[in-house]
Amino acid sequence: MTSQMNRRRFLRSGIGPATAAAAAPAVAPAPLVGYDAFTDGDVIENRTFTGVNIGIVVRANNVTIRRCKFRQLVSDGRNGIGILVMNNTVGTRIIECEVDGTASVSDAAGIVLEGGCRGVVAVDNYIHHMQRSGLSMGAISYGGSAPVSDQSEHYITRNKIEYCGTLGFTGAAGSGIVVAGQSHRHTIRENRVRRNRGHGNLLAGSLQGDGTLGTPAFDQSPTWNVLAENIVEYNGEDGICNSGANYTWIRHNFTYANGGQPINVLMLGGTCDSRDVEKTENREIQ
Repeated sequence: MTSQMNRRRFLRSGIGPATAAAAAPAVAPAPLVGYDAFTDGDVIENRTFTGVNIGIVVRANNVTIRRCKFRQLVSDGRNGIGILVMNNTVGTRIIECEVDGTASVSDAAGIVLEGGCRGVVAVDNYIHHMQRSGLSMGAISYGGSAPVSDQSEHYITRNKIEYCGTLGFTGAAGSGIVVAGQSHRHTIRENRVRRNRGHGNLLAGSLQGDGTLGTPAFDQSPTWNVLAENIVEYNGEDGICNSGANYTWIRHNFTYANGGQPINVLMLGGTCDSRDVEKTENREIQ
């Protein structure tokens, strides 16, 4: 595995990369991987992965993962992931897969899109009962760590994500869909996100800290993302939370019976001031 696989920055949704890396041993053992997709155009279909740290690692371009199941994922403190899409990959397609966290020990999201990947299409997947978040893209760079690469242009549609955050985590670590840091121009539409411990959909920026370990390295804001036609219901915190993300379009969503606000727009300051967020024709029911 590469040195990137030994870093924890992309594996723990809601946990800062520097904080996690500081706690890691100098040399971490390689995760047990069910399938390592390192050939461009690879197709993985109709397979079931159990008892591994990571089901499938995507290192190549234009990889297709279709109708696979991931169960009983086991974490060593860095993983417990169904599908991990690595840095500098393009065009991954994840279609009709199930990540079942019911009997898993997961320290990450069910599907993780690492900083630097582009153009992931995730369609008609079912992610449920993860100990942490359901689907996570991007991360925050913290003091003492290298910057997390930008990622862009993912299309996340018609997925069902429910009952995540079963260990009791709130915020990003227990949310259904998380978009963090320098993560841009994604379309998140027609998903059903329900009964997660944290937020339903979270777009999370960060305001630069004072440079000490564990504080954000610089202002980081997701930009130009679209959330449209999602059904977001019965989540523990906000249905849709836009925390410092700029130029977000939030359109035609149905948010119902969430623990916080139906749609909550928070300004962090600096460049993460949630500027030009458009909310249009959403149905918001407390």
